[in-house]
Amino acid sequence: MKQPILAAALAALLIVTPLAAASADEGGGQRAVLVTGASTGIGRNITERLASEFDTTKAKMTELLRRLDQREISLDSPAYHDSDSTLVEMLPGSAEPQDLVFARKRRHSGIQIRLAGALSVLDDRERLIVEKRILSDDAASLASLGRELGVSRERARQLEARAKRKLAEELKDFAPAA
Repeated sequence: MKQPILAAALAALLIVTPLAAASADEGGGQRAVLVTGASTGIGRNITERLASEFDTTKAKMTELLRRLDQREISLDSPAYHDSDSTLVEMLPGSAEPQDLVFARKRRHSGIQIRLAGALSVLDDRERLIVEKRILSDDAASLASLGRELGVSRERARQLEARAKRKLAEELKDFAPAA
């Protein structure tokens, strides 16, 4: 798109008009008003030029300019004539619905309580292996766990397998049905 031509086309559309003093404010200022073919008889040539600059059809550009001419509506205005609710209350929120947030937190809390109960059946060595090998973001090797516990790598693997069996038994009714 050619920026100087676009700027010139848009500048040709702007007319400075006196701002109507709607209240007892500071009197008349000035504002820019977009003059389009939808609001006046002039602007048909400008609409064609803008359509070609924006790589769109004249009909689409006319519709866009017509929308720009429409009156602005405050989101704080009533949604219906006989209602106290506003338009902003009708907009969908960008956040997750509260009931889903509550359900997710409740489920997460239940999982934590259940996991803590399951870990309580493990002995200290098994719990250490599970925490450092399964529950940790960076899993420790069996060799390093064996050195830490003073046992061989194979014994650390056996302790891990026994811990997994105990956890599976404790959490079997918690797992989804397959």
